[in-house]
Amino acid sequence: MRVAAAVLGLVLALAGCGGPAEMWPLEVGRTWTYSVDTGLTTFVARVRVERRVPVGRALGYELRGSMGTSRLAWDGDELVASMLPQTRFNPPIRLAVAGARGDARNPFRAVWRGNVEWFGKARAGVATLEQRPDRARIGSAEVPATLSVVRLTTENRTVELSSWFVDGIGLVRQEQRTDGILDVRLEYLRGE
Repeated sequence: MRVAAAVLGLVLALAGCGGPAEMWPLEVGRTWTYSVDTGLTTFVARVRVERRVPVGRALGYELRGSMGTSRLAWDGDELVASMLPQTRFNPPIRLAVAGARGDARNPFRAVWRGNVEWFGKARAGVATLEQRPDRARIGSAEVPATLSVVRLTTENRTVELSSWFVDGIGLVRQEQRTDGILDVRLEYLRGE
């Protein structure tokens, strides 16, 4: 799940959020460009929504970029992923819930249980999602955002994915840690 998963793992919940279409607008042809820092190298990665695909019980989107392919969908108010780069989830893992209420002291919480397949090997996994309002920097401006933290535990590792979403833009910052060590950080540069 390393660096590749961080590009799209992506995920959120903003107090007063206008819904899934505002939280992370996904549509074929849309692109986002990010600065990616792996600790060893820094580069620019572009992610594009390529086509519509089934994701669990919902019709979602396939996103492709230099770091891999992801399959995400809004299933009602829940952002779910059946696939992130080099990783598959069954059932799709919940990454965020649009409009969920919570705050710094009492974040919104949800639990996921299922199978995680990394590099061809399936493992049982449990994930907790916590999300709350926060702030994020875009260029020199600090704006209201939704912070989503997904902690996925399998028999031999814990991966924590922290994602900041801004209404109308989508994912603007993300950090991934494996067993407490920072793997990758990405920052939004622009979107089209």
